[in-house]
Amino acid sequence: MTCHEFEEKINLYLDDLLDAEEAGQVKAHMEACPTCRQLYRQLSEVIASLHNLEEAPLPEGFEASLHAKLAAEAPKRRPWKRVSLWTGIAAAMVVLISGLWGMGLGGTAPDSLAAEDQNAYATTTAASEELVPEAATADNMKAMGLASDPNLEDMDPVADRATMEVAGAPQQTASQDKLVYTASVSLQSYDFDSDYAALRAKAEELGGYVDVSSVEGLPFTQSEGSGRRGNMQIRVPQAQYETLLAYVNQLGEVTSSEESVANITQQYTETQIRADNLKAQIARLQELVSQAENIEDLIALESQLSSVTSDLESLETQLQHMDQQVAYSTVSVAVTEMPTASDPAPSSGRSFGQRMADALRQGWNRFQSGLQEWALGVVRALPVIVVWMLVIAAIAGIAAGVVHHRRKKKEMH
Repeated sequence: MTCHEFEEKINLYLDDLLDAEEAGQVKAHMEACPTCRQLYRQLSEVIASLHNLEEAPLPEGFEASLHAKLAAEAPKRRPWKRVSLWTGIAAAMVVLISGLWGMGLGGTAPDSLAAEDQNAYATTTAASEELVPEAATADNMKAMGLASDPNLEDMDPVADRATMEVAGAPQQTASQDKLVYTASVSLQSYDFDSDYAALRAKAEELGGYVDVSSVEGLPFTQSEGSGRRGNMQIRVPQAQYETLLAYVNQLGEVTSSEESVANITQQYTETQIRADNLKAQIARLQELVSQAENIEDLIALESQLSSVTSDLESLETQLQHMDQQVAYSTVSVAVTEMPTASDPAPSSGRSFGQRMADALRQGWNRFQSGLQEWALGVVRALPVIVVWMLVIAAIAGIAAGVVHHRRKKKEMH
């Protein structure tokens, strides 16, 4: 038993309200702790002194005067109490609806692959540039009632950019710049199957992989002349970026091409320094945890340590993502199938029966796709439906309780 627990139970011990086990623990602690034993003696003397005081008689007419005052101050019906229940329900509904809306109920459908290609890096930089929440600084430690530590006072997770240098780390040079290469190419293909397969094979040959791949439409032999459209996003090591881009440009007839290079050196360096500072703070907090002398300080330090560790994990995730963006360049290729001389004309080369079969096949494919999207939408909305059912059930229960209470009051009157 600690001194704090003893102080909480000493009054119950003096009033003989503890069970045998707890009373034994209090007694054992008093025998081992001189401070708590002295406190017990002082409280015992106070109680003994109070018991020795003589009871003074109440003034004449005190009881009648007290009853008269209590009758005059009888509780009056307050009409606002009726309003408070419904006001509380309305406020709860407003908070719930606002929270559900914030969870993304009004979200929009994902952007197309082409839009993702153009903004692939914008999402990364926006997430990485978020400010790191304030970590375990000296001010935080003082607010928790802990001693200020000079080592923590010098730690700032967001250091001044003019002095941002990790001790012993070399200065960043042009050859060490963190560069992210992206390209987007649209081309026309007269041998769609062969060219699409060649793109995948080339990505593997260069040590890369296909990140996203999709094909829509039907070949010219099965459609009314629209052909197929394919989109492929390829990631290759940065050293193979130019090789892949040259291969794509000679694969078919290029209709559009766009390249971009993003230098994330400064952003990467700042994030790395924040992470290093948080690591130093974690080491110091762990040292303080091992030196904590009471349970309050230990809980406060462990809470702060958990917060700083969470911030560090977030920064390390950002660094890993930036490393991946730098190590592997992105080339997005949009392939459009073009007709050849052997392909039938859109309408005159195919019989009415063939065109009817094609239309039926396309309709069935669209029906399957729509059915799948509908099923996915139901699954996405299922948590929201459950929450609303619980809210409605809670409101119905409250309303039933109010009605029952009012009926009961009417019957009593």
